[in-house]
Amino acid sequence: MKIRTTASTARGSFNGVGPDDRNDDWEDDRAVPVTDAFGRMCRDYARDELAAPPTYHRDDGETNEAHLGHYFDQYDEWAELDRVAVDAVEGVDAETTHSASVPRTLDLGCGVGRTMLRLQSVGHDVLGVDVSPGAVAVTRERGVERAAVMDLFSPATVGPFDAALVVGQQWCAAGTRNRFRRLLCDLAEVVRPGGTLVGDVADPTEAPPEHESYMADHRVAPGVVTRRFRLAYDGEFDPWVTLLMLSIDRFREVVADTPWTVSDVHRDGGRYVAVLRRQPE
Repeated sequence: MKIRTTASTARGSFNGVGPDDRNDDWEDDRAVPVTDAFGRMCRDYARDELAAPPTYHRDDGETNEAHLGHYFDQYDEWAELDRVAVDAVEGVDAETTHSASVPRTLDLGCGVGRTMLRLQSVGHDVLGVDVSPGAVAVTRERGVERAAVMDLFSPATVGPFDAALVVGQQWCAAGTRNRFRRLLCDLAEVVRPGGTLVGDVADPTEAPPEHESYMADHRVAPGVVTRRFRLAYDGEFDPWVTLLMLSIDRFREVVADTPWTVSDVHRDGGRYVAVLRRQPE
């Protein structure tokens, strides 16, 4: 069993999705593209050398500036839900999963190491993985002890972990409910029974009114919407990402067919953090 990993802001564990691939059955096993606009952007920002304002481009033509400051913020500056997500992982006790004395945590899509640095500071043994070589380089420069460039990896070589963290809606880059479900099953192979998985999801039923038309056009089913976008920086585009948006009820339905149970849900407006527990074998 293999797992694809992603970088911050859900840049795409499952890339290359076409506009007609919005159902729950498409497959895409193409290799990760060589472009790394996100990594270059993060490197240049960290050096105060941005060549141009980075932008996000949606598939309906809407363009928005990509704000980078929050990638480098300290814990006290984070959005409330981001703190909730990391706090849920911080509270994992290694003894509850019969692991080593120090909790082992997998940070999927670690980006420039924001959440890893926090977990390191409270005593976790953290492995961060990201598909962006540039972001991983910045992560190491910032003092992260263990970060690796990974796209596909074998759970047997990296696990088991007491917890896994997926901030920035990384798991939603699965693009469909079926692929999301398979990703959850894959993650169950690297997290010990009784362990914890925490991630955030955008709820399309709570989207702002100005996005209602887009949501209607990209609606897959009640409570299920896909959003398609890509990042551009200094003349370079990263691949298109199809991000899955789920209401809490639809999310629970996806999780029900996996080795996980939903332990807790924390909502803040149109986004929520889900805390999952790995079922005993």
